[in-house]
Formats: sequence, structure tokens, C-alpha cells
Amino acid sequence: MYLVHSAGNPATASGRLNLDQVYSACLERILDGQPLAKVVTFYLQFLEQHTNSFRFAVMQVVPQTGSLSLLAAPSLPEHFIRAIHEMKLCEKEGACGPAAVTGQPFFIDNIAAHPNWKDFSPEMAEVGITSCWSFPLIRENNCIGTLAVTGGQKQTPDPHTIAHYQAVAVNLSKIFAYCDYQQGKNSANWILQKQVSRQQEENKHLKETAEKLAMKMAEAEHILASCPLPKTFRPMASGLIKETEALLAVVKTTFSFQKVITAQNKRNVSLKQLSRKELNQFYNALNRSTGAGSDMLGEAVRRLDELSGYISLITHNPVKQISLAKATGTMLSVIASTAKHIDIKACIDIDPDCTSTIAAGTFTQILNELILNVCHHSYPNRNEGKIWLSASKTSNGTYPMIRYIVEDEGQAIPRTTIHNAMRPAAATLLRRHSAPGGLALCYQQITAGLGGTMQIVQRQSGGNKIIFTFPEQTAG
Repeated sequence: MYLVHSAGNPATASGRLNLDQVYSACLERILDGQPLAKVVTFYLQFLEQHTNSFRFAVMQVVPQTGSLSLLAAPSLPEHFIRAIHEMKLCEKEGACGPAAVTGQPFFIDNIAAHPNWKDFSPEMAEVGITSCWSFPLIRENNCIGTLAVTGGQKQTPDPHTIAHYQAVAVNLSKIFAYCDYQQGKNSANWILQKQVSRQQEENKHLKETAEKLAMKMAEAEHILASCPLPKTFRPMASGLIKETEALLAVVKTTFSFQKVITAQNKRNVSLKQLSRKELNQFYNALNRSTGAGSDMLGEAVRRLDELSGYISLITHNPVKQISLAKATGTMLSVIASTAKHIDIKACIDIDPDCTSTIAAGTFTQILNELILNVCHHSYPNRNEGKIWLSASKTSNGTYPMIRYIVEDEGQAIPRTTIHNAMRPAAATLLRRHSAPGGLALCYQQITAGLGGTMQIVQRQSGGNKIIFTFPEQTAG
């Protein structure tokens, strides 16, 4: 837009003032994140460079206080700035008051003689300001501010000059609007960028956890390969390790995806091409992948902790107090996740407060063997089954005892199998092997490891009932 000045008003050498150029420069500054006051100051400085007889100020409407507040006045003297710094939205307040109230330009050709400046006339005379014209800045039919044009001579603008400064006021209104929009956008983007940064920190933590988990898994595999663990324990452990490896592989893929979209985000930010919508999409994608990665990694950590815990229990076999209900539930969960060929529905009838001081590793092996026995032998060639587990405290008259029962409704265990597993010679035979398994191992562990007894009976309604009783032990 080129504004042609009247012959009596200063202009550039060509007689035209290129407002499009300064307007575009202001938009660039807004995009760079400069605040409104700084952008408007730049605009007014441009005007003053090309109109030496005029000095400018921009007032901003403050709806909360019903006043006009000075936003920018790059070269106006201190006396004038103090006079207009805070003005009431009133038709009797200077030139800007009535312009803001009526939404129409207001001209005072002689401040000293005008009633709106009666309180400030002496000060204005001292600083060489004689006239003041005000043009409202209109946005959506509301006044959002005013442009004050001050001069050192008594003068009233002609129609061409009025048109010129109304065009300037339109540009300033657009700058107000665009700055509000951009700052709101920048604020939202800043918040999103902070959220993205937090997500990236979480991703970094997840990646470090995944790396540590991989090392821990390698240690568990080494222990599993080198320790004399029960044969039936190894498939469960191997299953846990495979699950953990699969989870870590998915997490690694998630990290790769995040790396790609993060690189795209950084590129768009550097090119100033990232809209709020795009940043929201980026953040949501990152948030979803982080959540999924965190869940999977958490599951991998839980699985490997279970595996490490069981290996530690079996290899070190500490005597300690355990919750029978919790130990049973955890073992069922692990077996269910590794023996996926069968869906075992379990009913646990154990008081949550029922605890026992026991050789934890031995008890873990017994539970593992008995539950696996139900999965593999009571329900052969079936994809589902039921199991009941219960425990209670009792006494043999001298010592406190624990009575634990495992029941199923599947195929009955042959009597010869029961006889061979529980005959005394079996214990001697088993000692020749580094990793015995099945019911024979249970019998050995219950009798020799826990000092208890074991009984297997066939239920009249079908299925098996395994009862083992063992005395409480002393921790340490």
C-alpha cells in the first residue's frame, strides 16, 4: 500500500510512503516472537523517519480498568508521556479519549486552547507539542487502541492526511490482531514444546532402562545356563526371556519411530513451518508411543524381575516369611504367560494374611512343579482347565504346620505314577540327577527340603487332589 501525502505534509523524496514494506517487516518481527510494544515501536520509528514534523504514540485500550495505556512512543518527551500514560476512556480526556469512545478520529489543532487538555497545557507548551490528532484502531467493530499524531504547529489535517493516517491505523490494528494470534500460538507451541521435551526426557530414561534390562537379562540367561535348576523350571524361564526379548524389540522400534518424528519436528521448527496443529499431532504421536513403550518396558522389567527373583530363590533358597496367597498368585501369572497353549482358570482360597516362614526357593519349585503338572498331565490335549489352590494353618500337636492343597478336575494321575514318585527309593534315584522334575521332585522337596508329607488322591468326581503339609521354619 502506497499512501500519497498532501503537498503540505512531509513525505519521502518520491512523495510516497511505502507502508507495505514496514508492515511486512513488522509481521516478520512478530513471527520471530517480538512483543507487541517492540513491534509497534519499530513501526512508529519508521513513520517518524519519513515525517520529521510529527511524532507518534500508540495507546492500548485496557477493558479491565476502562482506560487507555501507553504502548509505544519512541520519541515523545517525558512530559507528554507522563500526561498520556494512563487516560480514562472518556470523551473529555485528550484526543485519544474521545477517539476511543466514539470510534472516530478526533483532532485538536491547539492543545493550549482545548478543554480536553486544560490540565496539561503548560507542560505541552514546554516540550513544543501544539497539536494532537487521534485515530482509533478498530478490530471487529471495537476500539482496541488509538494512534496519536502530534505536531509542533497549530494545524488540522486535510482529507488526504486523514486518509493516510486512517490507513496507518488499519495497519496497526492488523498488527495488534496478528500479534495476539501469534503470541497465543507461540504460547501454545511453547507449552507443547515443553511437553515434548519432557516426553523426550522420559524416552531417554526408558532407553536407559531398556539397556540396563538387556544387561540384566543376559545375566539371568548366564545363571540359567550355569546353575543346576529343575528341568521343568527351564521352559518357564526360557519363555520369560523370550517374552522380554520380544518386548525389548518392540520398545526399540518405538524409539526408532520417535527418533524419526523428533527429527521432523526439529526440522519444521527450524524452518518455522510447524503449525500448532502439526505440533499437536507430533506431541500426541510421541505421547502415544512413549506410553506404549513405557507400558511394554514396564512389563519387560516385571517379567525379568520375576525371572531373576525365581532364579535367586532357587539358587540361594533363603528361609523367610512369605505370603502364600501372593506367592501362589504370582506363580500362576508367570505360568499362564509362558504356558499359552492352555487357559487355566484358577481359584485361590488363601487368606491374604496367611504367611509362612519357609525355604522360599524350595516352596517356589514345589508350586511350579505342581501347577505345571496340572497343565501338562491333568489336561492333556486340552486348551483349558480348572485348578483350585488353598492353604491354611494347622498343627501336628507340637509344631505349627501349613496345609496346602492343589486340586483339579482333569485326568486322574495313574496310580503307578503316584507310587513310583512317592516310594522311598525315588529320592535315592533322584539324587543322581542334577535337575529332577515332576511329582518325584515335589515329593523330594516336600519331604527332604521342607520336612513335610505329601499325599495324592483321586477325586470321586474326577481329577486329582494333592495335599502337602510342612512345618513352619525359623528365619535365618
